[in-house]
Amino acid sequence: MSNGTVDNVCGQLFRDDGGTGNYTGTNLEMTICPENPGDFVSAYFVAFNVFQTAIPNQSDQLTIYDGNSTAATNLGSYTGNDLQGLTVWSTPSNATGCLTFVFTS
Repeated sequence: MSNGTVDNVCGQLFRDDGGTGNYTGTNLEMTICPENPGDFVSAYFVAFNVFQTAIPNQSDQLTIYDGNSTAATNLGSYTGNDLQGLTVWSTPSNATGCLTFVFTS
């Protein structure tokens, strides 16, 4: 995962900034958009495991927005292994079809 916007990443993996190792704890924002107008983005989380603690507001988290920026509807914030094995889709009301991911460490 890196800061920025990408199009047409169908079937590709996106990972935290650590790749196959531990992530660095850098805050990141990435928007994934479909190549064609009218299409939508979905993200399937094969693996998801970020730092989680019982102390309020101290866990790392991934927040997902239903659009091309953080001004879009918040679909949720996830920590620990909350997303493992789940798919997140852009909604029919999302005219861009994009999803924006914000990782906060």
